[in-house]
Amino acid sequence: MQTGVIYFNETVVGKATITEEGLYYRFDCICSLPQNGIFRVYAITPFEEINLGVCIPENGKMCVTSSIPVSRIGVSMPRFVVHSKNELMSDFYELMPDEPIESISLLRECYFTCSNGRKGIRRKRSIDGVQKQ
Repeated sequence: MQTGVIYFNETVVGKATITEEGLYYRFDCICSLPQNGIFRVYAITPFEEINLGVCIPENGKMCVTSSIPVSRIGVSMPRFVVHSKNELMSDFYELMPDEPIESISLLRECYFTCSNGRKGIRRKRSIDGVQKQ
């Protein structure tokens, strides 16, 4: 069993517990968030942002429980973030030394940023995944 912290707007708001169950990882996430909004918890790996689900109120906290195949997460501990349903989402691409950016045209749609201590680029998109113009 491993644990990680959950961030909301660069602030630690909760804890994620990861338990290996055969070919799956079980995620139990508990957050201190306002209960008057809709929030989603994401596990961020070097390759993708995985939606773990919508937080539900439980015993005064906001909670999510989810199972994801081990093959989707990999061996490194993902970073956990919470996004409000109404906020503009973006795709984060971590800049890795000695690894080329897959498409130079991607840079025209991006801006440089730092997310949870990692340097990278972000491309804005709307909640439904359609590229923001």
